[in-house]
Amino acid sequence: TTIYIALDAFDCVYHDFAVYGYTGTYVQDYANEKGFRFVPIGGSEYDTMYEYEYYNDGIRINRYYGVETYLEIPEQIDGQNVVAIGDYAFAHNNAITEVVIPVTVTSIGVGAFRDCYNLECVNSDEMDNSNVEIISDYAFYGCESLCRVQILNSVINIGNNAFGECHSLEDINFPNSIRSIG
Repeated sequence: TTIYIALDAFDCVYHDFAVYGYTGTYVQDYANEKGFRFVPIGGSEYDTMYEYEYYNDGIRINRYYGVETYLEIPEQIDGQNVVAIGDYAFAHNNAITEVVIPVTVTSIGVGAFRDCYNLECVNSDEMDNSNVEIISDYAFYGCESLCRVQILNSVINIGNNAFGECHSLEDINFPNSIRSIG
């Protein structure tokens, strides 16, 4: 089957436009040529739940489409470590009540879990070996049910309003590793 996409077919799309397709096809070549973000489909059990990209010698999760209430973010996708949770990756997902972040993750992006109203608990899969260094601006903003967060010894920077409007949050213990808040 021959596929033809007019060169100007998507000229008026926004900068965050994503093209989904199979690796090694004309669709991937077209996306790369036009400067669009290419998201591979097929070949991984995570392709239907996560939109992700290769980033800093690993994987950055950019979007989550699942409906699980208890979510363990995978340590690896396509044989690569998940090293970052991208901006707004889980934002506005009201199904999630608890999330476990793998030890491989080093940064949590801007608004990554913003307005996840039912999110109650955030943990790491290996409390003593966590590598999260950065919790970005608005990362958990508006998580109204969030009552328990463990800030681990690896965290050095917590961004502006990272936990703003988290009305159920009772307390946070800050480790000695923190160098910057807001």
